[in-house]
Amino acid sequence: MQKQTIVLSTVALFALVVLSIGGYFIVNRFSKSNDAIADTKPAVDLPLSSAQARSSTPKQTNQEVQSAVTTPSQQNTSLPKPDQFSQYEKYEEASSTQFIDTKQGTGTEAVRGSSVWMLYKGWLTNGSLFDETRTNEQGQLVAFNFTLGSGQVIQGWEDGIVGMKEGGKRRLIIPSQFGYGQTGQSGIPPNAMLIFDVELVKVQN
Repeated sequence: MQKQTIVLSTVALFALVVLSIGGYFIVNRFSKSNDAIADTKPAVDLPLSSAQARSSTPKQTNQEVQSAVTTPSQQNTSLPKPDQFSQYEKYEEASSTQFIDTKQGTGTEAVRGSSVWMLYKGWLTNGSLFDETRTNEQGQLVAFNFTLGSGQVIQGWEDGIVGMKEGGKRRLIIPSQFGYGQTGQSGIPPNAMLIFDVELVKVQN
């Protein structure tokens, strides 16, 4: 009877030791697992409202090409030179004249029916200058005058100059269909895109 009691006590003691060791490893493993999870958290939690505000801020660009059917929104001064005009050929299939404002005017706005006076230079996309403002005998520039909406100029000018104000400057990027189309003109081949830098010097409404 005494031997049986000793054996049972020994077994119970052994079981207790095993359970204690097992419990230690389980607790230790759980603690390390929690530490590992904690290490994966970001150092700073960014509030959702801040993330939304940051992602909704528009990116500023040096140059913005706009459609002539929209209202110009900003002034641009950094523009490609004539030998870089081939990059505008991507607008050949555009559904309207494109433009870039290089200087916002502050005077009277040009609308359909306005009589306008313009200074200008016109290039092909290969950089060839085909037309520019005439000069008088004294070498002074003579602004070109016409009435917007009267059909006196190509469609690219009709659309691209509307909305300018006196003193404003604009680059017009004109797909061939709004220029001289399939027929071309003297010095302008058929289906040629046209690039104009124009300045509105006077408006009469």
